[in-house]
Amino acid sequence: MDYFNNKFYYSILLFNFTLLAFSQEKTLYLQNINIQTGIDITNKNYLVFSGFESFYKKSFQSKEWEKVAYKYNSLPLSKNFPYEYFHVKGKNYLVYKGCGSVYEFRNDSIVRIDNSFEQKNQFDAASFVYNDEIYFFGGYGLFTFKNILTKFDFKTKEWELVKYSNNELPQP
Repeated sequence: MDYFNNKFYYSILLFNFTLLAFSQEKTLYLQNINIQTGIDITNKNYLVFSGFESFYKKSFQSKEWEKVAYKYNSLPLSKNFPYEYFHVKGKNYLVYKGCGSVYEFRNDSIVRIDNSFEQKNQFDAASFVYNDEIYFFGGYGLFTFKNILTKFDFKTKEWELVKYSNNELPQP
């Protein structure tokens, strides 16, 4: 079933894109499908990632969604789409939600750019971009909640632990 031909799902996606004005990305769970959305400011496109063979894009001026097959995709197959979308310095990135592997989305392709591994150590972390760097704060992994701050170093292509002076746990 092509979910984008269904008016209900299309309406939800349009509503979701209005929310993008206030946040980096949104994830929707519709009928057990993980949908990751983003805005490619450089190419002026809305993007929807929901699978490993293709993605959807819509120009800011267009009224129609276009289904586009990936030219190349180095993402490992999984049951859902466990990646978060980030737009940093005019480039688009997909980062594993448990912290780890980093992919660049360019020219309708997904290419791995990091030297790290899927840490699976910061699921549900608060992820954000600050000073053109991708950060993960907290999260859950290895049977415990985390009070760590990690950032992706674009020069070394590795995640590094960021030290901060306060050792107190933040309030939930």
